[in-house]
Amino acid sequence: PPAPAPAAAPAPPPPAGEVAFTLKEKDLIPGGIAHDPVTGAFFLGSIHKRKIVTVGADGAARDFAPRGRDGLWNVQGMRVDPERRHLWALTNGYERIREEAGRAGAFKYDLTTGKVLSRYLVDDGSRKHLFDDVAITREGEAFITDTVAGTIYRIAPGKDVLERFLDPNTIRYPNGITVSDDGKNLFVV
Repeated sequence: PPAPAPAAAPAPPPPAGEVAFTLKEKDLIPGGIAHDPVTGAFFLGSIHKRKIVTVGADGAARDFAPRGRDGLWNVQGMRVDPERRHLWALTNGYERIREEAGRAGAFKYDLTTGKVLSRYLVDDGSRKHLFDDVAITREGEAFITDTVAGTIYRIAPGKDVLERFLDPNTIRYPNGITVSDDGKNLFVV
């Protein structure tokens, strides 16, 4: 019999990480996080408090979209569009509140003013949606996973409306999403 191959050397351990920031709000329950490469700020969406918090490069935290403003529900996936200076935030109704259950939307914010520019609410009457993650192309096109409906939505810059990109139940429980560097492919988990 052939001799066994020599054992490969063990991989070196990953480098130690460091704490980027610590929040004083222990009950925030972040559902999403986004980073602005222009300013160095981070944005955290709160599932529990229905708001968006920003943490500046100095580590100071403040409300970007306070609770009760803009009509946010639970905030989940978020993404910064550094070219257009937008923050995209996905929001979902709370399952235990009848009038919110199964509702979902995408909000587009102006990063400079903090004002909501557009709200895109799925309105097909089914109330069976959960927007989880968003990817933005270089051209500013948004792709949104809907984990409950098993589909992806798209918001094209020229149309500026929420439209279904795939038929429902095409993908089983789509979650994370990103765009390839060349902008030609979507990768969905």
